[in-house]
Amino acid sequence: MSADICAQIFLAAGVPAQKLVMGIAFYAHAMQMRTADNNGLNQKAIKAVRVGGFSYVHDSLVNNRGYVRYWDGRRTRAIPFYAEERYLLHTMMNNQ
Repeated sequence: MSADICAQIFLAAGVPAQKLVMGIAFYAHAMQMRTADNNGLNQKAIKAVRVGGFSYVHDSLVNNRGYVRYWDGRRTRAIPFYAEERYLLHTMMNNQ
């Protein structure tokens, strides 16, 4: 069910719009790639790497550890890649 449909159901039931709050999950997964070739895109993964939520991803990884965003040409979002560890990051909201 979409957020819009859920909001419409609550509004139809008489809940005031200013009382509705939508929570959006943000978490990330990373894969350690076999090589750093092609910035990790279309490479075989060696293992999954636990990453964490938005604050950790934004403050500890993207801004401080050298992740670089790459575009694979088929997607409308950037894919962060950390070449030193060969970590390819996948988030629910990559265009942040």
